[in-house]
Amino acid sequence: MSGYENESLSFPMLDYSDDDDNEDSEIPPEKCQLCESKDDLEKVRLCLSFGDYFTADNPLPWLESLKLITKTFGRNHPGNCMMLCGAHADAYREDVWRWFPSSDVRERMRHIDAINIGRTSDEAQGAPAISELVVNRSLTGIGEDGTLIDRIDSSEKPFFDVIIFMPQHMPPISGFFAGGSESAYVRVIQHWKRVALNPYVAFAVGLRMLNSAYVPPPDTDLKAIEQECLDIRAGWNDIGLAKFYSNTPLHT
Repeated sequence: MSGYENESLSFPMLDYSDDDDNEDSEIPPEKCQLCESKDDLEKVRLCLSFGDYFTADNPLPWLESLKLITKTFGRNHPGNCMMLCGAHADAYREDVWRWFPSSDVRERMRHIDAINIGRTSDEAQGAPAISELVVNRSLTGIGEDGTLIDRIDSSEKPFFDVIIFMPQHMPPISGFFAGGSESAYVRVIQHWKRVALNPYVAFAVGLRMLNSAYVPPPDTDLKAIEQECLDIRAGWNDIGLAKFYSNTPLHT
């Protein structure tokens, strides 16, 4: 049972199992979106969490609070569904690897914090609330639904990197070694391909593995991406704190 029982803070209970699809969900390509195998395929959710909506493994409430996804983003949203072969699906569930938005997408993500912090600061000083920013909406970057106009959508099919945390357990990908000597391990595959996944959800679900304990330890490339992504997360958390305090009455 979640501790968020106040109706104003609650979110709907969502089950992110890989079963029980509804008819409205979009069907991913009939091949593994990582290795392009056409054998033993299964549909996998980008966000894997089950049960109570508020869990450490479910970043969707966090993204929604930052206006990076809409309230309508659900388990069968096309940006949350991918097709993987059985081997890579199992490895994904076991935290062996993750998709991460590529460097150009992360650069756009990095600029979100400055835009939002500035806007939140203005609101705290008595500027019009987001709902009142109609004339200057194009300047503030706020859409009709309250989300960022420059929000990167899965329909853009942005480029993704493949981050391999535990290469000794990674099934092979064409053109890259896996399961060989440690010196042959590939930890970061940059600009691997364009995938119609929500880049914010992909980024957020991978954060749990960043800066965590795994073997072998991260190489130079993986360390650099870890630090970059954790810096982005810190900036986004600053947005959340600024919004929280701007909406919290002062007690004297």
